[in-house]
Amino acid sequence: MRTQHLITLALLGVGALACERDPIIPAEHVEDPVTLDPSQSARESSLAAAGDTKAATKSLNDHREAEADFQSAEGVQLKGEAELKETDAGLLIKVEVKSAPVGLKGIHVHEKGDCSDIRGKSMGGHFTPGTEAHGLPEGQTKHLGDLGNIKIDADGNGKLKIVVAEANLKPGDAYSFLGKAMVIHTAEDVGTGDSGESGDPIACALIEKD
Repeated sequence: MRTQHLITLALLGVGALACERDPIIPAEHVEDPVTLDPSQSARESSLAAAGDTKAATKSLNDHREAEADFQSAEGVQLKGEAELKETDAGLLIKVEVKSAPVGLKGIHVHEKGDCSDIRGKSMGGHFTPGTEAHGLPEGQTKHLGDLGNIKIDADGNGKLKIVVAEANLKPGDAYSFLGKAMVIHTAEDVGTGDSGESGDPIACALIEKD
């Protein structure tokens, strides 16, 4: 009997030590500060990516856009359009025409948004906010509206893509093309003289907000 009692006391002592060394903690209170729930991590990554996309979209939406549809002078069948969009590099201009006379044709932005009398030059002269002389886009001296030439192929089709670094589409801004006219001429712009010796205007397009 004494032996059995001693064994019982010994077992109770071992159990007490076990409880002190390895207490039982309910599962809902166990915390693991190192391991993250994979699904939670994925959700956070998705939200971060969505935030970046939203910021990028906002940046793109901040860029203004405009368009211009060409009307031709009497006796000319030229048709076409221009798309203008502000970018981080400047004002991107894309021009596409068809049924135009073959060859290099001078193209410029003119100071007045008036295409009512193309032959009579109702659109005024080349647009420039300063006093610069006429030139070609790659030259050091040029009007802001000097876009160079558009090449028309044997089928009467032509395209031009150019970025004008200082231009924009801000209403009322001194460097804005908005409300001005884009004009195509009869001949090549050689970069000299007041108009580049590119001849009379044959098509005109009012630059309007898209």
